[in-house]
Amino acid sequence: MGSEKSKPTANKNRFSEAEQKSLTQLFISYSKQQDISKAHIDNAESLQNFLSFKPDLRQQFYKWLVIIQNKLNTSKGEKKVTFQAFASVIEYMTKSKQSYMFEEFNKKKYTSLEILCLIMFFVDEWDMISFNKAIFTREKCSQIMSYILFIFGVESDKVINAFLDQVFKYEENQNEITADHFFYKTQSTLQYINRVLIDYWSNYVYNGIKQISCPELSQPSEIISNDFLPILYSHNSSVQHAKGLYLLYSSSKSGISFNRLAFAILGYNAPTLILIKHKEVNKETNESQTHIIGAYHQEQWYSQLSNLHFSIKKLKIFFKNIEYQGDSQTYLFSLYPTYRTFNSYEGQGSTNYAYLNNRQIERSKYKVGLGKIQINLRVILGKQQAILQQLFFTKLQGFGGNEEFNSFRFWVDDDIQANSYVKSEDKTFGSGCIVSNGRQQTKLDVQCLEIWGIGSEENLQAQFEYRENERREIEKMRKVDKKAMWDNGFNKEMFFGKLNAHQAQLKEEIKREDEENKEK
Repeated sequence: MGSEKSKPTANKNRFSEAEQKSLTQLFISYSKQQDISKAHIDNAESLQNFLSFKPDLRQQFYKWLVIIQNKLNTSKGEKKVTFQAFASVIEYMTKSKQSYMFEEFNKKKYTSLEILCLIMFFVDEWDMISFNKAIFTREKCSQIMSYILFIFGVESDKVINAFLDQVFKYEENQNEITADHFFYKTQSTLQYINRVLIDYWSNYVYNGIKQISCPELSQPSEIISNDFLPILYSHNSSVQHAKGLYLLYSSSKSGISFNRLAFAILGYNAPTLILIKHKEVNKETNESQTHIIGAYHQEQWYSQLSNLHFSIKKLKIFFKNIEYQGDSQTYLFSLYPTYRTFNSYEGQGSTNYAYLNNRQIERSKYKVGLGKIQINLRVILGKQQAILQQLFFTKLQGFGGNEEFNSFRFWVDDDIQANSYVKSEDKTFGSGCIVSNGRQQTKLDVQCLEIWGIGSEENLQAQFEYRENERREIEKMRKVDKKAMWDNGFNKEMFFGKLNAHQAQLKEEIKREDEENKEK
């Protein structure tokens, strides 16, 4: 470590010109020395609460800087941290997937979450411990999660406990977990956490931004508070890039109506977040527990039957093309009391992500036409008659369904409160109970249902234009239908023929009465 090879100069190519300037100014502000070649830091207090660390973590960070300084310098026991050591550590924290100049970092390519834990707990044992085999207590895990929420400006034991309940759920010791297991569970549940930490550290060092701002809720929610947004943000790239979360539908404000629900989401050309507050009652103790569950849908919603015209030819084409919508970014989740995600990559390979049908054909209105179609379908479509019956007479929104469209992992029924349910497994999403009662299927006691649009005001404007186009199309169809009805020769004969016959009958009766009066 004392050779020239182990003492690289700071690699300015790792930083842009603007980054290099910000980094230099920051270090000068800590050292109080304008000449960067002579500037140094010799105590933790000089860091001035660097990266918003609390005092104990600031001390830990300074220890890490000293260790790196000693590895870069032939003289041991050096307490003065130079710009070279400081820049090397910042490079490691803010630059991902690169070949670092400092060979110690190249050997230990820790993720950002691991770097955070290293700074918080293990800097004194940089060379001596097998880091990933270290034991994390629940208290330590709580401190880590507290820091993650802290960079969003949030303090919430409720959110921390919801997350840690999942982390420790299947551990033999409910108070201890190995570091590598903690990292695996955290990074798979908050799949963008490393990117979030890198972005935060970069913004702080280079731009002086001391907090990550989550997109705000457009209106107060009856289901979640802002405290849960950092968790959603750390797992969902759409939330990260959104300008806001817009309330498209709320059962507490609009009433529990599937028609209104479908109307609220159709035409919104950005991702949506579905949230349900479910009440679970323990039959033995009669105690109730509130659960918050939901689903994320990446693509724009569309209804499979919205433009279907009823002819055998069209139906045959329809059944050839009928499919689920969504993509591999669609996922289900439990938010409270235990946070857990159910991703498609953890499933069994099925691509039945999501389905929406908001068209219900009333039997009284289409009885004859539908009857004829059903008779022909027995011959032409065989088993698909049952699917048609299911689709035509049931409005639904489901996730993770089967090929027959009659069983779903997460089902929001036309009768939302009476028939909605969740199951513990399907072939599309990772298995496990979305609500924590352990049953294979759970009927949802929907206390409240909300759908949030993830995006910007432009997406709301696009939905408004979509609705206007739909309205104009309906008006156009009505005019065409009326014209076709009166232009039809059969209709003229049927309506005007009967009217003329009735008028002739009245004339005949009047003439008869006049003749009878004359005779009298």
